[in-house]
Amino acid sequence: MITTPSLREALATKQSINSSGLPRSLWSLAMTIFCFLNFVPEAQSSGYCDDAKNNIELNKCGNIYWKREDAALQVIYDDLISDLKQQDTEYPLNGPSRSGSREKKLREAQRAWIKYRDLSCASEGLIFGGGGTISSQLEYGCLTAITKQRALELQKILNFSWEK
Repeated sequence: MITTPSLREALATKQSINSSGLPRSLWSLAMTIFCFLNFVPEAQSSGYCDDAKNNIELNKCGNIYWKREDAALQVIYDDLISDLKQQDTEYPLNGPSRSGSREKKLREAQRAWIKYRDLSCASEGLIFGGGGTISSQLEYGCLTAITKQRALELQKILNFSWEK
């Protein structure tokens, strides 16, 4: 039987501590909540999206949900970039196949991912929504889901980056 560790167990076994003295995963969570509450003020009003009735309100809610996931992704990305800069300083890459830096490679990958995200979700909205009023809602749903998935991917890298 496979069991998942509790948050307390995961934090207890976490080796990496960031500059604030908090475990990386806890720091990322705290910064995500901070960003969400400060940069998505509509989300502070409880139940706003529960009562959305028309396309304008539904689109606004879709944008709120996407911005929340994007803020969470940005916190994780910034934390990972900081770690990779430190790794590049302490353990430079050598050899012809390892030119550049870890930070540069992640920035290139993130730029490519953003292009993929935008094109993929725009096409999903048009294909399944037929260019109608639901297209925007489908696009926001795609943006939210794909952004959340990317945040999980980067969090895995962040959790691994200093554990040897």
